[in-house]
Amino acid sequence: MVREVVRRLGEGNIDVMVREVVRRVGEGNIKVMVREVVRRLGEGNIDVMVREVVRRVGEGNIDVMVREVVRRVGEGNIKVMVREVVRRLGEGNIDVMVREVVRRLGEGNIDVMVREVVRRLGEGNIDVMVREVVRRLGEGNIDVMVREVVRRLGEGNIDVMVREVVRRLGEGNIDVMVREVVRRLGEGNIDVMVREVVRRLGEGNIDVMVREVVRRLGEGNIDVMVREVVRRLGEGNIDVMVREVVRRLGEGNIDVMVREVVRRLGEGNIDVMVREVVRRLGEGNIDVMVREVVRRLGEGNIDVMVREVVRRLGEGNIDVMVREVVRRLGEGNIDVMVREVVRRLGEGNIDVMVREVVRRLGEGNIDVMVREVVRRLGEGNIDVMVREVVRRLGEGNIDVMVREVVRRLGEGNIDVMVREVVRRLGEGNIDVMVREVVRRLGEGNIDVMVREVVRRLGEGNIDVMVREVESSNGVRTNSMSLHASVGDSEDVASGLH
Repeated sequence: MVREVVRRLGEGNIDVMVREVVRRVGEGNIKVMVREVVRRLGEGNIDVMVREVVRRVGEGNIDVMVREVVRRVGEGNIKVMVREVVRRLGEGNIDVMVREVVRRLGEGNIDVMVREVVRRLGEGNIDVMVREVVRRLGEGNIDVMVREVVRRLGEGNIDVMVREVVRRLGEGNIDVMVREVVRRLGEGNIDVMVREVVRRLGEGNIDVMVREVVRRLGEGNIDVMVREVVRRLGEGNIDVMVREVVRRLGEGNIDVMVREVVRRLGEGNIDVMVREVVRRLGEGNIDVMVREVVRRLGEGNIDVMVREVVRRLGEGNIDVMVREVVRRLGEGNIDVMVREVVRRLGEGNIDVMVREVVRRLGEGNIDVMVREVVRRLGEGNIDVMVREVVRRLGEGNIDVMVREVVRRLGEGNIDVMVREVVRRLGEGNIDVMVREVVRRLGEGNIDVMVREVVRRLGEGNIDVMVREVESSNGVRTNSMSLHASVGDSEDVASGLH
């Protein structure tokens, strides 16, 4: 029924039902359909509903729809709504939408809103958006805004944002922007920030940037910073960078630093580097250092260190290494650790790694872990990862996993996951996946799940769909009586134009 209703909505020949759906949207008891209807709104053939939806968005009682509406705004075919959304952004009473709007800005197809948002940034009255914009800058998909923001940074007329950005850099919770800022550092057009960043590097509280800066060091386009970084290396207060520097040593493109690092190794005051060097030992491309390190390790038995690293992973006090280990997992040369890490994932005490693993899943280079993770998803003992995976599904950047899961659903060999997904659908705590499943239902390529979902519809534990399915053929007839009352809503909504 769901597919049929949605299909007919698009054809514009169930006008009466449209009004019924909109009426129920306000009552909050057709959440699943709401998302699908909003998806159809973008096709431009339900103009009446657009106005009603916008009107209800302001009332703040359709939070789920808010996110979907904003998603469709980006497609540029709901011009009227764009203006209304932007107007409400300034009023600060749609916090949830703020985050979602910023996410869509990156797709470059809301040019009008981009300018408005940037203009308001300068006025300092969208504090919530400021933080979200900064977070999205690094993902590289807000090119238009990036240029505008960076341009304004140089002009010094977004003082509020500048301070916020720099402050957050120190807190280490804007990882994405860090990469973008570092990228721009090389271009030399944010001189003011350069000095501030370098100053904070010495304070050791921008761990994420440290790694990115070192990566850029190898590219040779931040000569000024290179000297400063090397100088601080000697002071021993950038432990995180130590590990990353060693990683670059193997690539052979930081000759000057290589000599300095090797010299310091002999002095024995870079304990953190020891662990990283051991990681490079297997790659055999740091011959000079290899001999010294092996000698210090105690004649080459690294088994003890492996256990120590894994133990520390659980204690969560090597956050930087966690990410590095995950990166190596994809290269398949830490098989022993892989099993241990996966085992610990189930224990839920490596939250940092969970996020990183999920991010890597999208990059498709941890095939072995993917299968293990999917297997564990069915066992339900990686609740933390489940939420993260589902969240990423909505962001569309784990395409590889999505396709793998969907492909396996069709092959019927992840029966356990099917049941788990359907079970969670009923619990209502995977809203993002709900949308994905509904979208795929229309494509007809998850036949196995379709049957399971329909079966559960009858059991009444997916309340959202149940009512629509139960009404079945009577939907149009029953909806006719609502025509008049909905017409009033249309008149009210028309005032938005």
